[in-house]
Amino acid sequence: AEKPGETMNVAMTKADAEMRLSLRNNRLLYKAALAWDALQMKYNAFLNDYDFEFQKSFLENLGWKDVTRLALFGLATIGVFIFSVAMMVYLRRRAHRPDPVLEAWHELGKKLGRAGLARRTNEGPLDFTSRAASSLPRFAGELEKLGKTYAELRYGVINHGAKEFRRAVRDLEIRK
Repeated sequence: AEKPGETMNVAMTKADAEMRLSLRNNRLLYKAALAWDALQMKYNAFLNDYDFEFQKSFLENLGWKDVTRLALFGLATIGVFIFSVAMMVYLRRRAHRPDPVLEAWHELGKKLGRAGLARRTNEGPLDFTSRAASSLPRFAGELEKLGKTYAELRYGVINHGAKEFRRAVRDLEIRK
């Protein structure tokens, strides 16, 4: 009687043999497969040999005498700590990059707020600029254009025109 694993091993062996035969037909692929196998074997041998004695001899060759397990543990701990701090600094710097379009939108909101037109919490950009335009008819065209441009930049598919939007908000001087 066959054991459950024997059938699978035979099937795997046949598939492996078929693959090797097809690789032999293409000399370049066959050599690449052999090179990959050799590289994997060297890597596995390196991992098998990477123990305390290997690390100790490596550090002694660098000039660090009397290496102990505690010293290696301390070195690894310091390395992990330095890596963690570096990653925190890197990720915090990336997280604090403000969106220039959103900053310009907030600036427009402040300008309109100083004119007595604070944005309501339930108001989107188009509704807000439309209400502001009806309250400030002198700036109606500019405000509605800014609202549409912001909505397109923030929620639409276009991603150009941010500089013009920021410049237009900066140049807008609202006086009642």
